[in-house]
Amino acid sequence: MASFIVLNSDGWILTAAHVIRDLITFQEHIKEKREYDDRVKALTSNTKLSASQRRKQIKRLVKNNSWIVNHSLLWGAPGSRVREFHADGPADIAIGKLEPFEQSDFPVCATFKDPSQAMPTGTSLCRLGFPFYQINADFDEGAGVFRMDGSLFPVPFFPNEGIHTRLSVRVHPQSGRKVTFVETSSPGLKGQSGGPILDRDGAVWALQSHTMHLPLGFSPQIKEKGKVLTEHQFMHVGYGTHVQEIINLLEQHKVAYTLSK
Repeated sequence: MASFIVLNSDGWILTAAHVIRDLITFQEHIKEKREYDDRVKALTSNTKLSASQRRKQIKRLVKNNSWIVNHSLLWGAPGSRVREFHADGPADIAIGKLEPFEQSDFPVCATFKDPSQAMPTGTSLCRLGFPFYQINADFDEGAGVFRMDGSLFPVPFFPNEGIHTRLSVRVHPQSGRKVTFVETSSPGLKGQSGGPILDRDGAVWALQSHTMHLPLGFSPQIKEKGKVLTEHQFMHVGYGTHVQEIINLLEQHKVAYTLSK
């Protein structure tokens, strides 16, 4: 369970890049499995080799028993698909276009905070998504589809409040790129990834990315079953990808968006 933001009436959406990580892995695995199956087929039909030679060469082929061979994502409405994503991994954001897209299914499109305007510390913010809700799916081998209980829809929103504490510029370890995040005094919850962090006017300041655990600097000791245990204390804060990082990706791919006035 995760969240996404509808960007415009053309059906473009925004979510966290880590939300589609399994989809990307699935596409890689399907390619690897297809190559493996083709090589097995070629060896099996090779009449120049004896049966034992064929078995030995097939056994030497690399096979991944953890290949993902079936995968499906439900984007808010039955039948909606995103054929292609454009992702910014270091900023943990991704955009794609829903097909088909019915405006009546998504009557409200996002309005983004203008990054040229001030983002004062202490501003009240709200994070929106779908935590504390479980939908289990079963895979029908015969039909080749996933099935789930339709009575569990629609999924209820769950907001949690927080205040804007500060901006955090973090260096992506692989690329060395600096990425700006909006920090909030409350943590993001599972199911809110890819969802909006809004001000009281409904403008999106950031997209929920991850939760950070900040050490408080003191570690009280307690006794349990005759042993002295140290409890390290942390504060959990939310990190959302800054609106400027989002706009950069949208403009790169010429996707329309709306700024707050």
